[in-house]
Amino acid sequence: MIYVGAENIVAPLGLSASEAFSRILNQESSVQLHTGLTPEDKAVPASVFSDEQRGEIQKGEQRFISDLAVYAIQHALRQVDGDLLNDPKTLLIVSTTKGDVDRVAEEPQHARLGDLAMDIAHQLGFQGTTEVISNACISGILSVITAADLLATGRFKHAIVCGVDLVTRFTVSGFDSFYAIAPDSCRPYAADREGIALGEGAGVVVLSVENIFRTSPFQYLGGACANDANHISGPSRTGEGLFRAVKRCLAYAGLLPTAIDQISAHGTATRYNDDMESIAFNRAELGSTPLHSLKGYTGHTLGAAGLIELAATMQSARNGVVPASWGSSPGGTTEPLAVNCENTTLATRHFMKTASGFGGCNAAAIFRYDH
Repeated sequence: MIYVGAENIVAPLGLSASEAFSRILNQESSVQLHTGLTPEDKAVPASVFSDEQRGEIQKGEQRFISDLAVYAIQHALRQVDGDLLNDPKTLLIVSTTKGDVDRVAEEPQHARLGDLAMDIAHQLGFQGTTEVISNACISGILSVITAADLLATGRFKHAIVCGVDLVTRFTVSGFDSFYAIAPDSCRPYAADREGIALGEGAGVVVLSVENIFRTSPFQYLGGACANDANHISGPSRTGEGLFRAVKRCLAYAGLLPTAIDQISAHGTATRYNDDMESIAFNRAELGSTPLHSLKGYTGHTLGAAGLIELAATMQSARNGVVPASWGSSPGGTTEPLAVNCENTTLATRHFMKTASGFGGCNAAAIFRYDH
């Protein structure tokens, strides 16, 4: 059995999982218009840390992105018993898509993702095995699946999984070149959706083969990934990759689609992604399952998205409420989805977290919560 707990979120929405989830329940978005992020200096929607939040997180002269990850991990570890950082059976996985990419012109050595991971480990005083997973926007959930697979081999007993990414001119310009950024806000699954808003932050979960958690943990039941190889940036029009990941995930967990109480979906608010998800979920007989996207609150945090959204959905199960998808409205996708448009009381036992990304990658994982 693999336990999952000690979830943490450090984002503009809130500097802890409980604070961020409280703001989600209050339907407060941290996405605002910002300038200075594109060559044309046009205003784009994004969720970025305030100066006050940065001052709380950054304590020294280190890079902000590594300080952010360290802050998130240290606060998560307060929720477990034992010194995981000095346990040789602990694995550290850092999930990121871009790392400190804006430094590549001046300090290329600091742009290497492996160096970022080692910097985080050094600040933590961690001497064990450190890995980096960077696979577009499924990086966070893929990191959880990879951690669980490695724990199952017996090589490790614990895994600290942290996803971290920042809003930078590089990433904003890249998405803007695809005409994928919304002019004002992010409205997943809505008929009038116009694109994504980017966000930054860190998400952390701890996995263990032992119940070392100070609050009731979740159980990891299985995960899978699949690639539809459709296009470098466009998802499969039939939802093939996500459909296969979801079906394999259900098979590994030994569950029927009817056992899933809620889905934390990707929901980027781009036309093609949301339609693809609607097709894939209906093919997998999950079209009527309560579903939400949190990107209207946080923006798309790339390599941190899967972990921030997983942590928020764990908070959802703990609190017995499925959050509303900010900016969403029903009936906006090719196939019908049970998009949650208002906070709904629900005792969640099984939930699924999914993610999709550039290059046709897709991932899904299932978790159980015994109340």
